This record gives sequence, C-alpha cells and structure tokens, in this order.
Amino acid sequence: MNSGDRAIIIVNLSALISGGGLPPRESVSGTLTPEIGIKAQYDVTAPAVFSKRIVDLD
Repeated sequence: MNSGDRAIIIVNLSALISGGGLPPRESVSGTLTPEIGIKAQYDVTAPAVFSKRIVDLD
C-alpha cells in the first residue's frame, strides 16, 4: 500500500466474541498500527437493529 491508499477491514465478530457476536448498541474501538506511518484509531457503535448479516459500521 502507498500513502493515500484506503483499505477495507472485515472482522468476524462472531468468532471473536463469545455468545455469537456484537450485541445491539455495543461499541467497539481499537487501533491500527502500520509498519510505516501514523496509527489510526477507530470507535464504532453497533446499530440498535441488525437488518442484515454484514453491517457497515462507518
């Protein structure tokens, strides 16, 4: 990847969280640390109702 490129990160929360995934209105946060460049922090909240299996949390 080069400067200015974008990436999509897909995380299978059902595999990471016991109980089958992320509950409604639960928040998730973390940090992405590249080998070169600036760290990126994210913080997203799950919707109150999941209308489909894959949800865009941006």
